Amino acid sequence: MRDLRRTQHHQTARLTLRLPDRLAARLVAAAQAEDRTISEYVRELLRRELLSPPAGR
Repeated sequence: MRDLRRTQHHQTARLTLRLPDRLAARLVAAAQAEDRTISEYVRELLRRELLSPPAGR
C-alpha cells in the first residue's frame, strides 16, 4: 500500500509496510540498536540502497 503526497516545496512519501512478524522484529531491533526510530532507520536503508551503484555493473 503506497500513499504519495506532494507538497508545494518538496516531495514527501508515506509508505506502509506489511511485514512478517519475524522480519518486523528484526527491523525494530536493528533500529533500536542504532538508537533510531524505525522511520529514521528505514529512510537511511532506502537512501543507501538508492544511492549505491547497481551490483555487477
